[in-house]
Amino acid sequence: MALRWGIVAAGAISNDFVAAVHALPAADHQVVAVAARNLDRAKQFASRHNISTSYGSYEELAGNCDIDVVYIGSIHTEHPKLCKLFFDAGKPVLCEKPLTTSLQQTLETVNLARERKLFLMEAVWSRCSPLYQTLRDEIASGTVGEVVSVEACFGYDARDAPRITQKELGGGATLDIGIYCIQFANWVFGETPQKVTSSGHLNKQGVDMSAGIILLYSNNRIAHLYYSTVVPMKSHGIVYGKEGTIKVECLQCPTDMWIGEKHIEIPNPPSAESFNFCGSAGLAYEAEHVRQCLTQGLLESSLVPLSESINLAKTMEEALEKLGVTY
Repeated sequence: MALRWGIVAAGAISNDFVAAVHALPAADHQVVAVAARNLDRAKQFASRHNISTSYGSYEELAGNCDIDVVYIGSIHTEHPKLCKLFFDAGKPVLCEKPLTTSLQQTLETVNLARERKLFLMEAVWSRCSPLYQTLRDEIASGTVGEVVSVEACFGYDARDAPRITQKELGGGATLDIGIYCIQFANWVFGETPQKVTSSGHLNKQGVDMSAGIILLYSNNRIAHLYYSTVVPMKSHGIVYGKEGTIKVECLQCPTDMWIGEKHIEIPNPPSAESFNFCGSAGLAYEAEHVRQCLTQGLLESSLVPLSESINLAKTMEEALEKLGVTY
């Protein structure tokens, strides 16, 4: 039986998620309803994506008994209350990253999911990319020897985007794209950092627009991360081993990786849909991973376990505190 999705919020990332799901077999996935704070917007979204049911409130979607799981694509300041709404309705949740804007809210949301015995996954979609597993396999096999350093970079111009520039919307580069760099380093090293150092600049609203982070891991391993919402920067991650390097292009959803001169390519699923963001066809991997988790009766993902969501929130909060950003 197909997994029946309910979509929470009708914005750009929800558009891309639904478009990616449409590339998957209909026997496995169906998007059956969408909700937005404005009914007309929900209806327009439903019409665009051939979704049968649309709602003008999230509460109505929570009451739909024909939904197996919800995808929350709202701005992240709304994530905690929306997760609670759907947990109260007994729904498993895939929630866009960042899960919340603080460590405390993340702990509360995770604890609530555990108390209700309901599936929760932070949508760190990068982890579901097949190339991420290939990367970890190459590291584990000793292809580049002992890994001692990681570099990650990501940037784009979002100076005119309120969701980035305004504190009340949970704006800032760290929560938006810094999380990609941090999770990449954690994935490579297989642990959370022991020390966090950060520096960057804030806008007049007090949110970070660009930053650099140094993460120290066990056994003298280190990660240098750079990200910006002021200027475009080529997204990549580099793994430095004592016997070679691995470079991953587009670290948020990679399809290409180089081990020295050796090129490995794993294309995203083919799709005729239109996307708002680069690489969004790869969201299909995330949707399928959720289906597999739920089919197996799991309450959390092995790729983005709840402990990792807590670790990411802790690292980001430490970095933001050093930058002078509070929410």
